[in-house]
Amino acid sequence: MENASREGPPAAKPAWSEGQKRAVLSSFANLNNRMDEMLAALERSDPASPFARLENDLSAAEMQIVRDGFTRLRQMMLAQLQEAGIVQDGRRSSLRWAIRVNLTYMLVALADLSVKNLSAYGSLDPAAEAAILRMQQTLTELVQQLEAVIESAVT
Repeated sequence: MENASREGPPAAKPAWSEGQKRAVLSSFANLNNRMDEMLAALERSDPASPFARLENDLSAAEMQIVRDGFTRLRQMMLAQLQEAGIVQDGRRSSLRWAIRVNLTYMLVALADLSVKNLSAYGSLDPAAEAAILRMQQTLTELVQQLEAVIESAVT
């Protein structure tokens, strides 16, 4: 890819159709989401977490380079949008709403973690039944407590 020169007269603002603007914004949103996923992976790769899916094979310095690189990339994306005359619509979803929705999905997942559903894989002995009921009840109560905190701020 050829580097554009910053010298000379300013480039004319491109004439974008609404579809083209949406496509550029969608691509940038996709890039942003991927960076969010990778940054979350950096945090989830904590060796202290028993559920980490990724083994962190990056040094602290490399992790910081990735974080800094994403910061620069986001800054450049914003500058490129501004330079191209493409304005973000400014619509954002509520974090509270996103958490509420995901807590509901967690409750559904916990409801699926039932004696009936696990019995489809073979019969459960009484100790396994008691264990799954305990898991389901304890985790459901914790998620419901989180849900109550999020809900209480709304009402």
